[in-house]
Amino acid sequence: IGEIELATQYISDPIVAVTGTNGKTTTTELIGQMLARSGLEVFVGGNIGNPLIDYVNAGMDKDVIVAEISSFQLDTTSTFKPKVSLLLNVTPDHMDRYRDFGEYTASKGKIFQNQDQHDYAILNKADRATEILAPKIAATPLYFNAGRNSENGTWLDEQGLHCHLPGQDPHTFDLSCLQVKGKHNVEN
Repeated sequence: IGEIELATQYISDPIVAVTGTNGKTTTTELIGQMLARSGLEVFVGGNIGNPLIDYVNAGMDKDVIVAEISSFQLDTTSTFKPKVSLLLNVTPDHMDRYRDFGEYTASKGKIFQNQDQHDYAILNKADRATEILAPKIAATPLYFNAGRNSENGTWLDEQGLHCHLPGQDPHTFDLSCLQVKGKHNVEN
């Protein structure tokens, strides 16, 4: 087993796991900052500097863990079960390690394999991998880049970020003061 699998066998705190070919580090850091600014105690780690095993070894107790998870790390998991899993995108990469794009996509999809209906899978509706993986996911799906009036997702337009989640009233966030550069970063 790999480090992620080993560490999470000793972690009971909720984990937000982020994977994708591009944007993992930025998105993981942003989620960590947003949660911390909302008053939660957060550990940010995984594939970005702070191994999850350090969290275990230090006996930390945080409200939430935000972890960047690579396909290489997912390949060595079997019981890893994040509360929230986020798949940003999948584009051909690491083709020296995987036979083809399908195998690489399946590797990224392992982030969802142990989740159930009480967990959340956040998926990029505009990404081809979502079409491949979504039918196999047991977690409650939430989409970004979902398109207008999605009942379980978010989308961007000139008015801002529209958010319509199950059981919640729709809300639009004004993004005019957002300092993140690049539409892909705003989407993530």
